[in-house]
Amino acid sequence: MENLRKIRIINGYSQKEFATIIGVPSNTYNQWETGKRQPDYETLSKIADFYDVTVDYLLGRTLKEKPAKTEKSLPDIMYRYDELSEDQQREVIAFIEFKLAQQTKKPDIIIGQIAAFGSGPMDVSVNKEASQKLAALAKKKRTEKKEK
Repeated sequence: MENLRKIRIINGYSQKEFATIIGVPSNTYNQWETGKRQPDYETLSKIADFYDVTVDYLLGRTLKEKPAKTEKSLPDIMYRYDELSEDQQREVIAFIEFKLAQQTKKPDIIIGQIAAFGSGPMDVSVNKEASQKLAALAKKKRTEKKEK
């Protein structure tokens, strides 16, 4: 398991230090790195999570440390969302609602309102003039796209 050794060294741990971190005897860890033994899947997953790499990378099945960004899981997205401030979370929700409104072909005025202010109980009251301008802009952009 050459990648296990490589990533440990890159991160500045000795075998003994890392063995202590994951709760195994240092001689067991040494046997993993030298290929005499292999950790069970649960331990491999724990190590992969610790280093933020894939289990396949640790096993040498791939050279990529991480999966492609398109393979993000919903729990990871939710974790990232939780790191945002309350205002930023509202912006994300408003953007998602805006995109869903576009997808379901809601009237332009609704799309404009969502784009301007989001929706939901925590949002400010709707400024009709601003939402009408945004709705007109959205309609114009769609028309331009269709004409191309």
